[in-house]
Amino acid sequence: MPDLSPRLTKAKKVAFFVATLVVILLAAEIAVRAIDPPAVRPAYYGYPPDLIVPDSVLGHKYRAGFRGFFPARRYHQIPIAINSQGFRDDEWKPRPDPACPRVMVIGDSITFGAPVFKEQRFAEVAARMLRERGRCIETCNCGVNGFNIDRYETVLTNLGPALAPRIVVIGLCLNDIEPASPDDDYQKQMLEARNEKDERWPLFVDRYRLDLGKSYAVALLRAAWLELRWKSNPSMMNQRYTEDVKKHLERDFARPSAREHLSERLAAMSRFCQTRLDAKLMVLVLPYRHELAERDPHLSLIIDGMLEARRIPHLDLYDVFLPQADAKGLYAYKDDCHPDVLGHSLAGAALANWLENAGFGGL
Repeated sequence: MPDLSPRLTKAKKVAFFVATLVVILLAAEIAVRAIDPPAVRPAYYGYPPDLIVPDSVLGHKYRAGFRGFFPARRYHQIPIAINSQGFRDDEWKPRPDPACPRVMVIGDSITFGAPVFKEQRFAEVAARMLRERGRCIETCNCGVNGFNIDRYETVLTNLGPALAPRIVVIGLCLNDIEPASPDDDYQKQMLEARNEKDERWPLFVDRYRLDLGKSYAVALLRAAWLELRWKSNPSMMNQRYTEDVKKHLERDFARPSAREHLSERLAAMSRFCQTRLDAKLMVLVLPYRHELAERDPHLSLIIDGMLEARRIPHLDLYDVFLPQADAKGLYAYKDDCHPDVLGHSLAGAALANWLENAGFGGL
């Protein structure tokens, strides 16, 4: 009979190692849940960690009442103040003033104003210029970083009836055609798991039930790894991010289903504005820096074509930005899509002229 003792000894060692690893992982998961419950908050480099919280509808949102600053040294003097509605804006009046048309501005981090002062954003620049011309408008800035066209529609349908705007402006950039970030779906699933109630489990046990797909410890490690990568070589990460974005944009715009989805969502938002809000939808098409550098606006022209086909009023800022393509301050430092002070100023002036000349909302 063969001697099995060495084989059994090896199997015991493997089993002991696996059991030890499982215990360590369980202990780490319980420790993170107990010590750092906010570990499940979404991680976005360049934003204060306490600003962004998970949301079961939108994936993520801003913490109402947050006060802080952009963490990057270059922009650390720029404050971020979030109102009670969860947006970077002053508190909104319960109802608009009939003599001062309300403009609801929806978008992503560009509309939010990363990384410029609140009053330097294109929406505020446009409102200020119109007031100087004796044409009053009130802006409600609903920009949130990382949102896409589907999130814009959700913000419009959920918040539009309460705000009662006369005009809705979508700050549309090229990557709005992309699906929602996987992090958004991940955060939504984690939040849903945290909110689930199971009467079969005592409260304490329910709190620490494990789901490897929704691990707090994994979320914390992912956030730490992302921050470490950006901090170790921000220039390389910016370049890689830009290159990845270009590839993803070409891929998504090449898909008829993605183009049709973007077109349908914009058309649905336009109908919602007309039928539910008695308002008009307008789209501001925001260019990327690489479009200007390469003198290649073909992706923006695709968006222009779909908006024209849907008869949705729009203004493409490519031609507005092109003469200043190499100017300092057009885009944020080593950034491909976020306008800096000059970019927002040009966009705001173009928006003011557009609103005034188009005669929307009785302006």
